[in-house]
Amino acid sequence: GLPGAGNILAFNNNNRGRASAVVELVPPLDGGGRFNPPAPGAAWDPPAPLWSYSAGSSFFTAHYGGNQRLPNGNTLVTESTKGSLFEVAPDGRIVWEYRHGREIARALRYGYDDPAVSRLRTSHAEDDPLPAPVYLAVAPNPARAGTGIRFRTVRGAVARVTIADMLGREVRTLHEGANPAGEGYVWWDGRDSRGAVAGSGVYFCVLRCLGRAALVKPVVLE
Repeated sequence: GLPGAGNILAFNNNNRGRASAVVELVPPLDGGGRFNPPAPGAAWDPPAPLWSYSAGSSFFTAHYGGNQRLPNGNTLVTESTKGSLFEVAPDGRIVWEYRHGREIARALRYGYDDPAVSRLRTSHAEDDPLPAPVYLAVAPNPARAGTGIRFRTVRGAVARVTIADMLGREVRTLHEGANPAGEGYVWWDGRDSRGAVAGSGVYFCVLRCLGRAALVKPVVLE
């Protein structure tokens, strides 16, 4: 259902030439839309890609790499060894870029309405505003050794503070129990519920109280 559906989008590392490329290929199909392989012993060799992105030696990753076609027709590219993510338009323009500074094997972009995101998002009617619990601060952020989380409940209630990953999976419960009206404070040491150090990445703080969930800005672990 995305632009270029049915085509093959491939990341060409081109390690020898030290100049990578993303190519979009149109596979040979029969009249029914099924793959039409070449004759036995022959190779399918399209004369040229339908679309490609390259930038000479300035775009290169010796291993890994990723590409994802987006609903707007742009392509999300992971330049792995440089730790760079960027979105490129069909005309080759880079519309945004993020440099992590360390290696990223692969990245995927999730839309606002993706089920993995909606599990973290608060859903409520326009005439039913976000309930009392709100977060005040997450600091330091980004974090290495840990981060402090301040939250507030307008009236006393049972509150549950958790850390979730980008897929909405719970990583750690930091607080669960009756919380008096006013501010609360918890500290996350960057470890999961088993005591293992959570990997570098983006995590969300979630407060559940009064039958609702409030999501706050992510915590970035370096």
